[in-house]
Amino acid sequence: MAFTVMLTNHFEIVEGATAGVGGRTTTYRTNAVRAEGCDRRSTQIHRISNDVSATSIPLFPLGATSQLASNLLFILQCDYPIDVQLGSAGVLSAVRNLTMACTFSALLVTTNSNQTTVLTELIGGSGAVITATLPMA
Repeated sequence: MAFTVMLTNHFEIVEGATAGVGGRTTTYRTNAVRAEGCDRRSTQIHRISNDVSATSIPLFPLGATSQLASNLLFILQCDYPIDVQLGSAGVLSAVRNLTMACTFSALLVTTNSNQTTVLTELIGGSGAVITATLPMA
């Protein structure tokens, strides 16, 4: 059965804010990414040892095959910074939270000196249609 997913991003800067005292909002933005016609979803919790390099995280059951995750929403959250490589692209360093609408062929993570718990959520499918709101400054 097909389903729809919406990711909403809220960005706010409050200047002059201190503990217990409000400040003045100087920047406020929201935007959304919507995926319609999704038919696959995978949520996994991975406990990854410290000091490992380029450990592969499985993408199954997303994409046309388990080797290709296409047209999907991707969420990654972890308790310690990790390095993330998506397919053959470069490495993103010191990642704690990552949300994307994208296509990639592999997910590789590298931990530092801490055992790290990583949540991955992949949502999409071959018939998914992704739209995004217009970015506003």
